[in-house]
Amino acid sequence: MVVPTDGSFELIFTSGCLITIKNVKIPHKTYKDPALAGCKEFIFLFPQSSFLMKRICVFLLLTLALSCKKDKDRCWQVYDMLGNDMGVICGKTEAEVQTLYGPFYDRVGAEKYCWKITYSNGTISYPENMTEKMISLWFSANATSTQKIDCGFCERWLTREKSVVKLSGQFMYSQARSQDYCGDTCATLFPGRSILLRETPDSLIYHEFIQEH
Repeated sequence: MVVPTDGSFELIFTSGCLITIKNVKIPHKTYKDPALAGCKEFIFLFPQSSFLMKRICVFLLLTLALSCKKDKDRCWQVYDMLGNDMGVICGKTEAEVQTLYGPFYDRVGAEKYCWKITYSNGTISYPENMTEKMISLWFSANATSTQKIDCGFCERWLTREKSVVKLSGQFMYSQARSQDYCGDTCATLFPGRSILLRETPDSLIYHEFIQEH
C-alpha cells in the first residue's frame, strides 16, 4: 500500500478495482474484513480525523464486498483457443477466469444470436448461437462485416454424390459430408432430393440430400 504525497490514499481491491479518496489525513489504521476472504486480501486505510469520512469508507467497503460476492456467484462459459466448448465453471471472479482461460470465456446467459459473416476474400459464413464476444474473438479479425440475422436462415444437411452408369443403371455413392444451405434454398430441400450436377459420356452425377442435422 503506497500513500500518495497529496494526502489521498488508494483503496485497492486485489481483483483489480482501484479507488482513490482525496483529502484524507493520516494517522490511520489498517482494517481487514474476513468476510472478503473470497476476494483475496483487502486492505483499508481508515482515517481517524473525520467521522463523515469514516462512514464514507465503511459504505465503500460494504459496496465492494457485495460486488465481489456477486461476481463470485456468477458462472462462466469457457472455451479453448479454437472455440470448442470447455464447459461451465462457477464460484470464480472474472479476473480469476481470465487468468485461467485468457479472453476465451463469456457469462453464462449472455445473449446469443445468429450471424452473417462476410470475409475479405468474398466468402460468407452463417454461424449460429454465438454471443457478440465470441464473434469478436473468432471472426472479426478476418471479416469485413459481421451482421446479426434471424435464426433459421440456414440449414445443415448431410449430402453425397451419386454416380449412375447410363447403360446399366448401376450406381455408387461418394462419402457423405455436412454442408450448410441458406436463404430461400432451404424451402426446396427434403431428404432424398437429387440435383443433376454434371453428365459425362457414360454416367450421370447427382447431388443427393440425405437428411438435415
